[in-house]
Amino acid sequence: MSVAGVDANGDGTPDDLDGDGQTTDADKHLLPPSSLVADAHKVGLLVTPYTFRNERIYLTQDYRGDPLAEYRQFFQLGVDAVFSDFADTAVAGLRSATPTQ
Repeated sequence: MSVAGVDANGDGTPDDLDGDGQTTDADKHLLPPSSLVADAHKVGLLVTPYTFRNERIYLTQDYRGDPLAEYRQFFQLGVDAVFSDFADTAVAGLRSATPTQ
């Protein structure tokens, strides 16, 4: 997923949306998904994004501090695997994104 910052006042620097005094991923928002995963699969490639983390500063505003939401979205987009510093959260995200049969 691609992300973008917000520069509401037009000063050329990203805004600190969460008010913590620094600009991190938590101050960004998601852009619409591209066709990258589908395109890679069409030519026989696997897609394994990295590195997923649980800390709020690494999660865009869209996930509202919930790392499972990020994992779920990536697995629902069709990635084949992920690299994560939090394997338990990655597995929980995969399980919650996979429909039960």
